[in-house]
Amino acid sequence: PCECYHCHVKNSQDRSQDLSKTKTLEVIEDIIDADFLVLFFVGGEPLSAFDDLVEYLKSAKGRIDTRIFTSGVGVTLERLKILKEAGLEGICVSIDHTDEEVHNKQRKHNLAFKNACFTISEASKLGLYVSAVCCTTSEMVESGEYKNVVDLAESLGAHSIQLNEIRPVGRANESNDST
Repeated sequence: PCECYHCHVKNSQDRSQDLSKTKTLEVIEDIIDADFLVLFFVGGEPLSAFDDLVEYLKSAKGRIDTRIFTSGVGVTLERLKILKEAGLEGICVSIDHTDEEVHNKQRKHNLAFKNACFTISEASKLGLYVSAVCCTTSEMVESGEYKNVVDLAESLGAHSIQLNEIRPVGRANESNDST
C-alpha cells in the first residue's frame, strides 16, 4: 500500500511471484524443525495477504516466536487481535520521522504516520512485543533527528527501536531522496 523510496521490494502488491501457500507452510515447518527461535514475516507489507498471514501464524503457534514487519497501513484493532490469537508475538513497525508530512512523503501514503503510531500504541497495549523501525538518512543522524524518533517510539509504547541505515537497493538505488 506504500511506495517507500528506500524499500528493497519494488512492487509488493504484485503477488504473482509469491511462493504458494503450501510451499510457504512447508518452509515454516523446515524452519521450526531447524530449531530457529524467531520467524519474521516481511514484505513489502505482510498485511497485504492477511488471511494467508493468519494461516502461517497459526501453523507456527506455540512452536516458534513469530513477528511481522509492517508499515501499519491496513492495521486495525480487530486485525491485531486476530494476529495475536493466531500466534503473533511481536511486531516491528516502520516509523521514519516525527514529522507526519515527512514520514508520509517518504512512504507515499497520506495515512502512513497515523497508521504507524496507532499500530505501535495498540499492539503494545495488547501485549505484543513492539519494535519501532526507523530507516535513517545521513541527514537524520547528523542533525540528531533520529533521537526524536526514539522518543516518539518510547512514548507510543515501543519496547525497542531499530535504526536502519538506508542502503542503495531497490527503490533507494533509483531515488535522489535517500541521502
